Amino acid sequence: MKIVVSKILIVVSIPLLFVLWFYNHEVIDGEYSKLTIKMPDEGVTVIEEKERLVEIINDINKSPRNFGTETPWYNYELASLIFENESGDSKALHYMMENQNIKISFGEIDTNIVFEEEDFRESEKASAAVMENED
Repeated sequence: MKIVVSKILIVVSIPLLFVLWFYNHEVIDGEYSKLTIKMPDEGVTVIEEKERLVEIINDINKSPRNFGTETPWYNYELASLIFENESGDSKALHYMMENQNIKISFGEIDTNIVFEEEDFRESEKASAAVMENED
């Protein structure tokens, strides 16, 4: 009987722990100094303003999450958000332009991040690797 109860606890606790992790983990952890945004048909830009970066990272980490999506992610027009820090480490995310959400492994983050028009201007600060892929 103890074995059965322990196996049931394991079967119940593993999915529960996954769900808790999914809804509470930080997608962007660490301190980043630059955000490169590559929008389809709108070019590449870089945001280095510390306050704006912190605001975007907090929106991503603290926004509600959903398993799955209403429409498959490949039906959305995706933009790339590439966060970089001083030591050269980076983290890339997919931004769904249609609904302003972030695509993650098992679903979406309902961020509703709206980039201002000035965020989308062409940037001379975009990294060379991103600009090469633009062509």
